[in-house]
Amino acid sequence: MFSGGDVMLRRYLNDKSGNFAIMFAITTTLLLGGVGVAVDMNQMTASKQKLTDVVDATALNAAIYARDNRRERQQAGKDFFNGQMAFYPKLKSNGQPVIVFDDATGEVTVTASASFPNFFMGMFGHEIANVSADSVASYSVDTIAPISIAFAFDTSGSMGSPTSDGDIKINALEAATGELFDALFEASKNSILLSQKLSTAFSTYNTDLVINDPMILGHEQILTTMTTDPLFIASGGTNSAPSMQFALDQLLAKKATEGSSNWTGHIVFMTDGINNASSSDDETKDICRQAKDEGFAIYTIAFEAPSQGRALLKDCASDKRNAFDSRDARKLKRAFRVIGSEIGESIIRIKRS
Repeated sequence: MFSGGDVMLRRYLNDKSGNFAIMFAITTTLLLGGVGVAVDMNQMTASKQKLTDVVDATALNAAIYARDNRRERQQAGKDFFNGQMAFYPKLKSNGQPVIVFDDATGEVTVTASASFPNFFMGMFGHEIANVSADSVASYSVDTIAPISIAFAFDTSGSMGSPTSDGDIKINALEAATGELFDALFEASKNSILLSQKLSTAFSTYNTDLVINDPMILGHEQILTTMTTDPLFIASGGTNSAPSMQFALDQLLAKKATEGSSNWTGHIVFMTDGINNASSSDDETKDICRQAKDEGFAIYTIAFEAPSQGRALLKDCASDKRNAFDSRDARKLKRAFRVIGSEIGESIIRIKRS
């Protein structure tokens, strides 16, 4: 049996009058043209997104820089933009970006355009296409948007083991959590405002959900729980699903009652092992997908975890840059500080019209 394409080709080869050959040539040209236009459109969409990502990142970076150094902020913004564009060699910037700082409103606006080579339209003299993007970010800390963080920490039996650099895992986790909050408040640049806007929920798990402290204003209660709660100990097997479900439920409930459209939700998920059942991996991944669909940022930390545990956390992280692999206590603290800084800096928001 011949396909439609085979039949057309056979008719073209056997046709004596030439009419079908002409039709075949026209049809083929149209088909190729349609494919070419589709390729060019996809290329334009991809190039637009790349430029938008660069401009967004530049605006955020410039806003962070403007907090501490107003004299050199213009050049710093341009240097950052050029550095980001180097990752996209086919996307050529049309000159330097326009970066405008408005100190009256505490906002920076970045505008840029770039060109990329056409595929199909290049055959008709349109070798180059252009895209543009703009972004506005605030560097004012007169107001802080509400932030909620839900923690899901592994306290299975292996967390009582020593780390490769001589600490006890669960003690290192307690210290690292304190580091996270220190970095969070440092990055916010306004600890008083942040303390009024930060809410947290805390849960730990082994085979089951162990601690499940609901979302409340503040963060000190988490440090107190880790220091004094008799349930904060290393014991049992591993099942991350109930703790992650608790974290998701807490953020969903907060999202439903939060009056501010600028509110953001974050999950910090840590394990040092693997789930006892593969079904727990599947449940956890499904919960992570739901959290991502809701727009929540998920940070994951593998703490001297085996490959299967690291794979689960990489899958759960909302961005590959949000997945941390800590091979000792020192690196765990470093990872927690980075997470705290990134959440604190997220107070600077990209504004969309």
